[in-house]
Amino acid sequence: MKTLYLCRHAKSSWDDPGLADEERPLIPLGISKTMLVARFLKEKDIQPELMISSHAVRAYETARIIAKELGYPRLRIRVEPVVYEGSGENLLDLISGIDNRIESVMIFGHNPVITQTANFFLHPRIEEIPTSAVVGIRFDTDNWERISMSAASKDFIIYPGLLKKP
Repeated sequence: MKTLYLCRHAKSSWDDPGLADEERPLIPLGISKTMLVARFLKEKDIQPELMISSHAVRAYETARIIAKELGYPRLRIRVEPVVYEGSGENLLDLISGIDNRIESVMIFGHNPVITQTANFFLHPRIEEIPTSAVVGIRFDTDNWERISMSAASKDFIIYPGLLKKP
């Protein structure tokens, strides 16, 4: 059994029009909403063996927030530019290349690719994965290369609007 967690980055700032898209930071509201989701993941005892993030600041910052809450070492977050630059097909290629000794992977990226990737596996489809959301998908296989041919089931989808502030 393999588990894939697809995470869309938190809300980010558009305040500086001169800033490159990859450099846009999170806004305070995005940070606090991600903390709500991170606490939910901790309560569910979600412990990904591998975290992969886009190199964009907003995705990596989101990964760091969740990693800290889950006790995942920040220095072990693998940064993959293809998560930012690529297509759904590129993301599937990245996932299929994961070492089969790893049972669970959490990927931090961007729309539309995160939603497209989730919808490749899920029926019914998700219209759009909101910011700070995490979708957990389980696959009835022991081989990452075979997930596209395996039975997939949605374990959960969580986003800040479903959670109450403490």
